[in-house]
Amino acid sequence: METQIGKASENNDVNGGGSNADTTSGRGIEVSQVVIKRNPPKDSGNLINQPAMDVLQGNDRATTKAGLPRQRLNWSDEMNTHVMRCYYTASKLETIKSGFRSHMLKMFLEKYPHLNNVTEQRLMDQKRSITTHKRITERSLQLIKEQVCNTLKPESTTRRYTARNRSR
Repeated sequence: METQIGKASENNDVNGGGSNADTTSGRGIEVSQVVIKRNPPKDSGNLINQPAMDVLQGNDRATTKAGLPRQRLNWSDEMNTHVMRCYYTASKLETIKSGFRSHMLKMFLEKYPHLNNVTEQRLMDQKRSITTHKRITERSLQLIKEQVCNTLKPESTTRRYTARNRSR
């Protein structure tokens, strides 16, 4: 099989003297016909021009194990609010720094059992996204904290927490 890449002739004079360039001295370039010969591999099969099986092609979308198109989860405001409520409750208003994720996931799945494919890590990623991108206002987050505080602590502690944070 032969493929013709290009055919051109060009004379360049580095010194700007004229069109009679000397191609052997390096002062000019002359390009003539270039031919590439490609020999097929001995065991060509049908794999030569096929893409790898594990690479997504063009607009192909990711699929589930069942072969269905993967759907992105759209997190509603209600779901985001519940994520933060679960986070504040499981971390006891952010006083526990580790070991609360499994409890947070259990709480989340109690309200949204149909989202059983959500993992602890995904839930924490969503919590980070909520706070980073301010998907819930500061005032709403403060109200969620107060509600969680009411469920976690006795009434006297709740009054101190609420008064302390409202004065900020």
